[in-house]
Amino acid sequence: MQVKTVEAGHYPEYDRTIAFYEGMGFLRLEVFPTLWDERNTCLVLVKALGA
Repeated sequence: MQVKTVEAGHYPEYDRTIAFYEGMGFLRLEVFPTLWDERNTCLVLVKALGA
């Protein structure tokens, strides 16, 4: 499973979102600095789903 959110350090509410996803077992995969715009860099987190 994959989710996208704003990279850490831009907005406190998105930092909490990242903490939530990491608490659910998601791992940070990649940052896309210009997917949305330079002030809202995109962080992709992933989690393998069990069978």
